Amino acid sequence: MEEFIRLVMAGLLSGGIISTVLGFLVHRRTTSIEEEIRSQYAKSMAVFESTRAWKEKSVTDWTRRSSLWAPKASRSQESRR
Repeated sequence: MEEFIRLVMAGLLSGGIISTVLGFLVHRRTTSIEEEIRSQYAKSMAVFESTRAWKEKSVTDWTRRSSLWAPKASRSQESRR
């Protein structure tokens, strides 16, 4: 009986140590994957925001230029409305 208790205790202890080590390794891997995803998301968001700003600026510039080159008759008609 004493031998059985010793084997059970050794099994529990070694199982606890192995599960702790494996848990630590999985946690470390998960953390590195999360950081990689956050980094990739930040890069994608920066590209999106810069592209959007460029498009907004180009549309604004285009509408400003097109209104400057519009015929005077159409500009005066628009101002009457």
